Amino acid sequence: MRILFNAVIIGLFVAVAAASPVRLAAQAPAAAGDMFDEWNQQALRSIVTVAGYNPPVANIHLAIVHLAVYDAAVSVTGRHTPYNAVPASPGGSIDAAVATAAHDVLVGLFPAQKTDLDARLTSTLARVADGRSKNTGMVAGSRAADAMLKARAGDGRFATIPYTPGTLPGMWAPTPPAFAAYVFPWIGSVKPFGIRFPSQFRPPGPPAMESAKYAEEFNEVKRVGARQSTARTAEQREIGMFWTDTPTRQWNSTLLAIARSRGMSLSEKARLFATLWTSVADTHIGCWNAKSYYSFWRPSEAIRRADLDGNPATEADPTWEPLVPNPPYPDYPSGHICMDAAVAEVVDSYFGTTAPLAVDSLVTNTTRRFAGAGEVVKEVIEARIYIGIHFRSADVDSAPLGRRTARYILDRYFLPVSR
Repeated sequence: MRILFNAVIIGLFVAVAAASPVRLAAQAPAAAGDMFDEWNQQALRSIVTVAGYNPPVANIHLAIVHLAVYDAAVSVTGRHTPYNAVPASPGGSIDAAVATAAHDVLVGLFPAQKTDLDARLTSTLARVADGRSKNTGMVAGSRAADAMLKARAGDGRFATIPYTPGTLPGMWAPTPPAFAAYVFPWIGSVKPFGIRFPSQFRPPGPPAMESAKYAEEFNEVKRVGARQSTARTAEQREIGMFWTDTPTRQWNSTLLAIARSRGMSLSEKARLFATLWTSVADTHIGCWNAKSYYSFWRPSEAIRRADLDGNPATEADPTWEPLVPNPPYPDYPSGHICMDAAVAEVVDSYFGTTAPLAVDSLVTNTTRRFAGAGEVVKEVIEARIYIGIHFRSADVDSAPLGRRTARYILDRYFLPVSR
């Protein structure tokens, strides 16, 4: 599973920057970090580099870590409502609380990494002055981690979910050249973090194959998304490839750089990243639930088998290939846009809808600038068509799913405590 996932998924998701004209942290000038920054980066190493997870699996696990970190910080500061019920720890060291919470959750998720994680904790806690405050913070972190791990026990991660590929026109089936099976259909059945149930914001579904709308979208992606397209401009190709970078590290690094540039405190960063990854995790759960529900074929299969779709305005091309390989799961909705829209809603809420964005891609080694997160989502919708892996409806209908999910989280969780 890990090898297949890495081979097919890396480079197929968007990387969008947050709401100020800064470069991605991977390429930004070094800035002083705090205990949150250090354990945020350790979480990325443990989840992405060592465990080999990428979206959406990585993002669900990042939510688990950051919710524990948030609860640990809140137990010390008392400024915001906790996610899980954990005892207050006034006077505790927030540094010790955050480090211990992140460490304990990561060890719980990845016991094979315990030795390295223990060494990292010892190193980071050595910078915190010994005494009652440190001890109180460590206890607070352990409590928050324990509560989080218990809350996610048996949540459906990595469950065996039967999935039978379709054989009729319009149904998703493994595509060449790899003919890879549907990866992690379990995502759509995982217990959500904040929304009520996975299908709460399910999109309306792809257009009927006999419709004029379907034919229009079919012919659009057939024309501009083909591997050897002569209709796709050089700029469109660059845009398409720009957005094949992976979002987990880039979104995380970008928001971390922005938080530093704006002087956000450790507790403020804990809240921002808990909101970010909770919104993204629940959006992925809803997105994969819809993928399995509609199980709609990718453009490549639709174009190769157009003689079976019942639409006189489509024409088959049995040799047609997209610019980049198909991800091994159904077309509708787009996991890429679902995530992007959720992040955009969080960015808009924290930093404003018109804040300028500068986004870098490690695929094209270029920077693109936008007048707000909404402009990023619009461009990525086009980009997924330029590379030939989505019909337009799969992209367009994903944005409301992501935004509505994130708005639901923003309105109900991580709120200031009334005094």
